[in-house]
Parts: sequence; structure tokens; C-alpha cells
Amino acid sequence: MIGLFIAGLIKIIVVVMLLKGAVTPNIFLFIVNPMSSLLLAFMVKKTTESQIYPIIVFVIDCFTPVLGFLGLFIFYGLKPMMAFISVEDGEEDFYLPLGEQSYKRFEIQKKVELDNTTIQHRKTMVFERYNVEPLLEILLGDYELALKINAIEKLSNISNRSAISLLQKALEQEDYEVRYFANGALQKIEQKFLDEIDHFSDRIMEYPEKPSYYTERGNKFLEVHRLGLLDQSIENIFLEKALVDFMTSLSLDSGQSYLYTRIIEVNLRLGNLTDLVTLANIAMKSNILESEKAKILFYQAEACFQLGDYRSSQEYCKQSADLPQEFNLIKNCLSWWNEPA
Repeated sequence: MIGLFIAGLIKIIVVVMLLKGAVTPNIFLFIVNPMSSLLLAFMVKKTTESQIYPIIVFVIDCFTPVLGFLGLFIFYGLKPMMAFISVEDGEEDFYLPLGEQSYKRFEIQKKVELDNTTIQHRKTMVFERYNVEPLLEILLGDYELALKINAIEKLSNISNRSAISLLQKALEQEDYEVRYFANGALQKIEQKFLDEIDHFSDRIMEYPEKPSYYTERGNKFLEVHRLGLLDQSIENIFLEKALVDFMTSLSLDSGQSYLYTRIIEVNLRLGNLTDLVTLANIAMKSNILESEKAKILFYQAEACFQLGDYRSSQEYCKQSADLPQEFNLIKNCLSWWNEPA
């Protein structure tokens, strides 16, 4: 956005120079105007994902000097106002979450979902909610090989923590075929995440000032670690990459205060306990949801416990228990910690 403002300012200066006679009409028409139009179109390209917008801007500005730029200036000036006053009937009743911060998170998630909405993607989302317990009995029990291979295929489509843990257990089975297909399933899941990371890396290369792409790539790095797909020798590398992406996204858009929770979680997993406590104190003063504060307090309690500060750990647990909780694991841990000695 800063680059677009600078390009527009340069254009205004060039037009003023033309009006004052500092630049001849021929030099303006054939040299200065096309170059400034190209600069303006380039800056527009960095602020939008549309491939046609920069071309339209260049054509209008270059081939209708002065008037074309004036029209573009008015259009971009009125665009935020038009977006503010235009509301589609009924949409806010069903799709607009409460709160500006929640809406930003919702908007980012929906945009990514629309980009990736395919039949296979929908199928995968259904499988992720599938219970793996029936497959556990088939895979580790005395069943035919065909049933075990079918179970492995289903687990590869589920691709949650339980499914991956079960596939890793299948690698210890005596049957070579079971080990072979289980290994292939794990490679399939890992490759899916790597492809998604590459997708967001390409988007970042094209739009380096878009914070949402850094956030989504960081989420993928963190999810790969959470699922336990990696060897211990390289899992910290993915955590460090996630930390860099979250920090970069937050620096581009400081309004994403929910990212503090992700950053603090990554620091906990990396063992950066001192950094975690410092950052958590900053996060608690920012405008974040109560449920996010509850998680941050829980992470602070965990960090203090590992640092040997048990009194602070118990105090943070009490504070966290007073706030809304989304995860049963945290609820259970807090209940245990808050039990009288």
C-alpha cells in the first residue's frame, strides 16, 4: 500500500511538472507518462491478486494521460467508501461473526477454503472427523491382508493425529505388505502438507506483503509438527519456520493479535521458555479473545512448571480456569492442578 501511495505521488508530481512547463508534452507522452504508468501498474499488482487490474490501470493511465489518472484516483479514493456502505441483504445474519478480529480470521479462512475447494478436499475434511478405533482393531488384529490395506487407505485419508499414530504402529507389524502400504500412506500424508506449504510459498513470492499467506504457511508448518510426521532431527526446523512466518504476518498486520497464541505455543514446543513468558505478558495486554487468554495462561503455567516456578504455575492455572475453555485436555489439566493438596 505504501508503494502504491508513492507511485501515485510521483504521478501527481509529473502532472504538475507538465502543467508548469517543466516537462514538454512530447517527453511527457512518450517517455515520462508510460514509465510512470508502468510503475503505477506494478504497485497495483503488488496489492491485488487480480491479474487484469494492473493491465487495466496501465492502459487507462498510459493512453488517456492526466484524465485517466484522475479517473483512477477518484475510483480508488471512493472504493473504501463504497465497500463500507454496500451490504448484501441477509449475509451478515448468517456469515458475519461478531467482532472485527473474529471477522478477519473468518475472512482469511474462507478465502483459503475457497481456493482449495475440490471434491477431494471435501472428502478429506469428512475423513478427518472419522473415528479410527474400528480401524485399529482391523489393522492390529488377526484379519485378512485386503482388509488391513483397506484400513490403511482410510487412515491415509483421515490424516489426523490418531490416524498417523496408528500408521506408525503399523510399521512395526510383521507383514511386509502392511509395513509397505503404511509407509506409503505416511509419505502420502506428508507430501500433501508439503504441497500445501509450497502453494503458500508461491503465493508469498508473488504477494510478499499479504500477511494471510504467511499465517497459513505457518499453520501448515505447525500442523506437521503437531501430527508427529517428522523425525526428531528435523521437527524443530519446521517449528522455527512456523515461528518466522507468524512473526512476519504479525509485523505486516498487528491487528492479528490471535497470532500471539500460536507464537507462544511454538516457543513452548521449542523450549524457549523465557521468551514465552515475556511474550505472554505482552499478549495478555492486547485485545484478544477470552478463550485465547485462557490458552496463553495455560502455556505460561506450563513454562513456569518447567522452569521450576511451581507457585506461579499454579497461579496461572487458577487464572486460566476462570476463563472460557475450548479444549478438554486443558480443562482436565487445570482441574488436576487446582485440586487442593
